[in-house]
Amino acid sequence: MDEGEEEIRLVLKHMHQQKVITDQEFKDMNTFIDDDGTLGALAGISAVVQNHPNAIPSELLDEILALEPVFDEGYYEEMLDALAARTTKP
Repeated sequence: MDEGEEEIRLVLKHMHQQKVITDQEFKDMNTFIDDDGTLGALAGISAVVQNHPNAIPSELLDEILALEPVFDEGYYEEMLDALAARTTKP
C-alpha cells in the first residue's frame, strides 16, 4: 500500500459523492491506485482542481489540500496556482 492510499481513496469517495468527479473518473482513479499506486490518482485530483476550482466545496477542498504530505510537489503547486487564480478573478 502506498503512503496515503487510504486518505486518497476517502477524498476520491467524497469527490464522487459531491459530484465533483463522475462515476467513470472515480472508477478510473481507484483503478490507477490498484494497478500503479497513488501517483495517477493524485494527478487526476490535481487536474480536477485545476480545471474546475469553483466546483469544489470548501470543506472538500480542505480535504484535498490536507493530502499535501503525499502529493507530488509539482501537482500540488499547480493546484495552488489554479486556486490562487480563482480568488483573484473578478
